[in-house]
Amino acid sequence: PVNVCKGDSVRIKASVLDKYNIVEGGPLIDVTGDPAQSTSGKSDYPCNLEGCFAGQLIVRFTGESGVQSIYPVGAERIFLAPEHGKLEVQINDTT
Repeated sequence: PVNVCKGDSVRIKASVLDKYNIVEGGPLIDVTGDPAQSTSGKSDYPCNLEGCFAGQLIVRFTGESGVQSIYPVGAERIFLAPEHGKLEVQINDTT
């Protein structure tokens, strides 16, 4: 985790050149996720908002208040911290 202060602007960027699969024998994907597997509304995935996909790079923000928010990143996102807290990046999957 990375500590951030209220008002900090953090650029999260990842390479789309690296490929991986989230299921053995599944399609090779990059940090933008598998466009054939939307996770919108699927409660077993951490990122289940519109625009979230299986295997996508996501960011979790946990504020000092204890409230957690998860956002899709894909190849890049600018995050503006609404309060002091911690940022963690991860892959959107169910493991």
